[in-house]
Amino acid sequence: MPAQLANRLKPIMKRETKIGILALVTIAVIVVGFNFLKGKEVFSSANTYYVVYDNVDQLSVGDGVRFRGLRVGQVASITLDEETAQNLTVGLTLEEDLPVPTTATVLIKADGLLGGRFITLVFDAPCSGDNCATDGTYLTAASETMLEGLLGDPEDLKRYAEVAKDAAGPIVDSIAQRLDTNGVGRTMRNLETTTQNLARLTEKIDRLLARSGSDLSATVSSVASITKNLETNNAQIASILRNVDSTTSALARVDLGSTLTEVEAALQSLQSTLASSNGAISNLDDITAGLNRGEGSLGMLLQDDAVAVRLERTLTNLDLLMQDLRLNPKRYVNVSVFGKKQKEYDLPEEDPAEDILRD
Repeated sequence: MPAQLANRLKPIMKRETKIGILALVTIAVIVVGFNFLKGKEVFSSANTYYVVYDNVDQLSVGDGVRFRGLRVGQVASITLDEETAQNLTVGLTLEEDLPVPTTATVLIKADGLLGGRFITLVFDAPCSGDNCATDGTYLTAASETMLEGLLGDPEDLKRYAEVAKDAAGPIVDSIAQRLDTNGVGRTMRNLETTTQNLARLTEKIDRLLARSGSDLSATVSSVASITKNLETNNAQIASILRNVDSTTSALARVDLGSTLTEVEAALQSLQSTLASSNGAISNLDDITAGLNRGEGSLGMLLQDDAVAVRLERTLTNLDLLMQDLRLNPKRYVNVSVFGKKQKEYDLPEEDPAEDILRD
């Protein structure tokens, strides 16, 4: 019975052993990966050195440690002294095969203009014997400003400035004296001339703007008035646009085909009327021409002088007759009631008919 139980438990124990081994491997991979991502050397031996600063100037854990530009380690820790609350202890993890003397200086430097920091080790010669720093040794702290890190050694900067001065001296003299007719001097003279021309042009523009100020003000006032009128008459303009819209809509709804047919019929009727009018005018022209030629009674009356004279004489006699009938009715109408004899006609001394006959 115990043998059978042992045989049943063997597969279970093997499975649990495999799960335990897998879990340990997973934890180890996670730890190694985490340290690798932090920049730590996982499978290499290293020494830890300490440096005390009063200000680490934005130095962070994980920042690099360099020696002559080569990365040899990183910042492992930064802790504040709890007793003094003033000093900061920085732990540096460096490769074990790097011989660091106890007199080495640990300098915090600026890593460009973006504000990054790193640590560089400064020493002249490798150590030997007791002069070598061991794990846990405190090294000498140093720091420099960002400007010092960018400019480098002041002596080197001084030499660079002297070289630049020697090279730029002739150019500065040419600019100051303007004697060089082919180089910077001519350029400076041209630049001065250009500046003077620009000054004169600016002065002319100022005068022009001063003279045109009233016109510009009037133009702006006119524009403002037009804008105000448009704003005031906005309702009327909208009404006009609506009327135009309705008119165009009505025109779109009109049956142009039937309208054009009616217009064509009206034009044909007008054309026939004009033809009739032309015929009547032609007949009137023929009648007028006949009258001018003396044809017909009316033509003879208009063209024959004798007929006109006789007609005028007849009218004159008729006028005399009517005048005499008015003045002497008894000569033409004889009424006798009791048989009385009619008196004889006496010609008046001032006969009105004489004026008619004289004319």
